[in-house]
Order: sequence, then structure tokens, then C-alpha cells
Amino acid sequence: MSTDEAERIWNEATQPGGPPIKLAPVGHIRQMLELTPELVKYFVSRPWQIYHFSRRSLLTCDAPVSLIPNPQLDGDEGTGLLNAWAIVVPLSRRTGLLLGNPEAFFGKISGAEVATGRFDHRGEPSTAVAQMFNDATIENARQWVYHHPDDKAVVPEKLPEPRTVEIQTSSPEVFSGEPFFGGETPRQGGNATPQTP
Repeated sequence: MSTDEAERIWNEATQPGGPPIKLAPVGHIRQMLELTPELVKYFVSRPWQIYHFSRRSLLTCDAPVSLIPNPQLDGDEGTGLLNAWAIVVPLSRRTGLLLGNPEAFFGKISGAEVATGRFDHRGEPSTAVAQMFNDATIENARQWVYHHPDDKAVVPEKLPEPRTVEIQTSSPEVFSGEPFFGGETPRQGGNATPQTP
């Protein structure tokens, strides 16, 4: 690899938003099928709460599964399946599913036992819970927010601009040469094996 090629690849990898990776729809579907068995545990090991609203309405969107950040974590850390306080999904205009925070079970109850549904329950519907679902749905939408014709008043006047980037990444502005995850610094032309924490 030439110095110019290495420089181009480094600039692409460290640009805001990460490298410009394009994946064909069939590739995306294959990736989802491969990852699903590994990701299922992050959904089933959470206590599920179902909310049925009689007076409040829920919105939905083109990306309706929303991760709710853990308020006890630093906002710069990012939110993923592992550290999300909750995962919310509007199932219909009047029904929402909340996959709760599993932290209370850590070290006490296994994920397999939680997955049996023993800790699932009906949540108490409220204006605040409906608002949490709707705020998360609006924030997570890529381009479109959907609502029942009778629920136009639920949609705020100002909505966020459409999202063009699905995943945000960050990297140091200047690479110091120190390895990010331990191990030896890769040498030019050599191979590096990441160490497992």
C-alpha cells in the first residue's frame, strides 16, 4: 500500500460520521440474519412492560425501535443495546412495548430466567409515559413520522430534520500512535491482533 493510499483510507476512516460505507439491501438483510442470534439476548433478557392507553395516542415512524439513554451514564458515551436504559416500540396507536432496564437483575437473576417472562407486566399508562414513547419515536425517525388522522395534535409543529447518518462515530483528531484497546501498536506492513479485554 502506498503512502497516498494509506492517507486516503485514514482520512475516510476518521472523518465525521465514519467511513463512507455503502451496503446493498441484500447485504444488509444478510448482515441482520447473521447478527440476530447474537442480538436476541439483549432483548429477551430485559423485563417487558406493555402499556395500553385509552386516552393518549402513540406515534410511529420509519425506524420505530428506539433506545432510551441511561440517565446515569455520560451522554457522550452513546447508547446501544447493552447500555440503553430501555427500548421502546409503539405497537399500535394505543399500545406500546417497553423493554426495561435489566441492571436490577445483574448478579441476582440470570438473563435466561428473565427471558421466561416471569418479570414482565402491564405498565401503568400515563401522559408522561406516552410522551416518552412519542419523543423517542420522533427522535429516532429517519425521514417519516406516522400518525392516525385523529391524532394530528400529538405531532409537534417543529420536527427534527431527516437523518442521513444512521450511526455516529468519533475518533481522536490526531492519532498519538498509542493503541486504542491495548496490545502493541501496529507497525507499517505488519499485522496486529486485537487483544480481548
